[in-house]
Amino acid sequence: MNESSDDEVKLLKKNQLNPFSFKNFQSPKETDIPTIDLPPIGDYDSSSSQSNPFSFKGFVQTEPDIDLPDISSELPEPPGLNSLSVNDLPCEIDIYDPTSLPAINDDTENLKEELNFSKETIYKQQNKIAKLEKRLTELEKKEESEAKTLELLVQQVENNLEKATARAIEAERKVELLKQELSQMKSQMNQLKTENLVLKNGNANNRNLFLKINGIASELNGAAFSAEKSLSFLSKGVESLKIIASNLESLEKLSEVFD
Repeated sequence: MNESSDDEVKLLKKNQLNPFSFKNFQSPKETDIPTIDLPPIGDYDSSSSQSNPFSFKGFVQTEPDIDLPDISSELPEPPGLNSLSVNDLPCEIDIYDPTSLPAINDDTENLKEELNFSKETIYKQQNKIAKLEKRLTELEKKEESEAKTLELLVQQVENNLEKATARAIEAERKVELLKQELSQMKSQMNQLKTENLVLKNGNANNRNLFLKINGIASELNGAAFSAEKSLSFLSKGVESLKIIASNLESLEKLSEVFD
């Protein structure tokens, strides 16, 4: 529809520019072409036309008296006229080949298959990416949870280490006290033994006192034995606490390596 309207506009412009168009003959306009004033048809004199050697009527009725040479053979031929082909024409020819329709349909089907395959591949890749992102999120959450658990474990180990250290210090203090008490009890026992020997060599009337002193000496011996046993047990406990403290220090160093 637009092409026909464009052709009409071009034709209209061409007719407006052409001074010899039929439209200009119907509605004459002022142009630069010289005009000839002809006499009216009724005023035409037939006698003048007969006497006019250049009239059309005389030219038709009489044979020409002048032989004009034929110069058509001497005129040069337009260049490149015989070398023109259909491809050199200025117009475009739209040729419809019905045999190419199956090939076009095949190409269209192939393109559709490739497009569907590409869409399916993209869909699979998007699903794979979504699964990987979900897996990555789960791993990050798991790693964060494990890091928090490890941090709590390290805090517990540090607390246990502090408690064990405090217990070891307290045990060492008690061991020192027991050693002092044992030394005092040994000195008292030696003193009682000396007094016992003096009493044995003394008066027989002091027999009851001697028995009493022997009883006290026996009690002191039992207390000394119990003190030695307790001291040995405490010494073993101190060694165990030292071993536990060393293990806890190793765990603390291991946690620092993980951090």
